[in-house]
Amino acid sequence: MFEISAVAASHIHRALLAEIDRLERIHQEFGDDWPEDFDPNDIGIFRMMLPYFASSSEGVLTIPHLTSKPVRLAMALIPTYVSANKCLFSAAEVKMLEAVLADYEKVKHET
Repeated sequence: MFEISAVAASHIHRALLAEIDRLERIHQEFGDDWPEDFDPNDIGIFRMMLPYFASSSEGVLTIPHLTSKPVRLAMALIPTYVSANKCLFSAAEVKMLEAVLADYEKVKHET
């Protein structure tokens, strides 16, 4: 199991929304002739994760299945999300998100 703060969960929620938007734009542009790095099923996975990361308005969010595809995909969004929005975040927020990802990677490999 892995726990993240409500603040980290809200950032991941926003990262999921941004990725859903990006993937939907790709799908609209290319239709069924997808680029190699595009999997239309990922949109559904990200949508499925939205309520989960939105549910942690207070306290912490416990992530029980660290190696599941939905969790791996959601956590993998952190670096791109931070990079794209770094100018909007405080140094503390950037450090917190980087620490969440580092802790997740460490705990994931221990399980």
